Amino acid sequence: MKETSVAIGIPNTGTIKTKTVASLVATIRNLHHPNVLLMQEGSVLHWNREELVKAAIKRNATHILFVDDDMVFDKDAANRLMERNKDIVGVHYNCRKFPATTTVHMDAEKKKNIQWENPDGFMTCDAVGTGFLLINLDVFKKLDHPWFFWKSNEQGEVEEGEDYWFCRKAREAGYEIFVDLTVKVGHQGDYIY
Repeated sequence: MKETSVAIGIPNTGTIKTKTVASLVATIRNLHHPNVLLMQEGSVLHWNREELVKAAIKRNATHILFVDDDMVFDKDAANRLMERNKDIVGVHYNCRKFPATTTVHMDAEKKKNIQWENPDGFMTCDAVGTGFLLINLDVFKKLDHPWFFWKSNEQGEVEEGEDYWFCRKAREAGYEIFVDLTVKVGHQGDYIY
């Protein structure tokens, strides 16, 4: 069995927020596993994610941790997701808009009972944002390409972003999507959402 290692994949358009850099430096210093930092610059987000996965596989990593260029997180956030030992595990953070809207998707009944069913803050969901998402790279061996894409309606409006596209494909392949609600992650814009 090969040693666990993490490729930290950052899709970007050429800039990264300074608070994200500070979070990354602290995380890399404290990560309990060998790691490599990968960046993919370009204007097409789903293509950036595809290329980061390919680069992580080429580097012989066991996991990829997607970190978007505008996220803020504690130095132990990556370690805490690794300790969950799941194939796909993400966190709650909000979209960059008001009112605050989570990137975690689950059916209404499950959402209504979150605290009662899962006092430890760890549960399955239908989809989670890829802004801070840990994936075992073996998952990609079971998914057809494209791993990340989007779906639009007849008016050209996006109905399913690349993150929910990936989560849907993974669920269809038999994987569960987990979310750790105890790991705090902020989404930078004019405010930290």
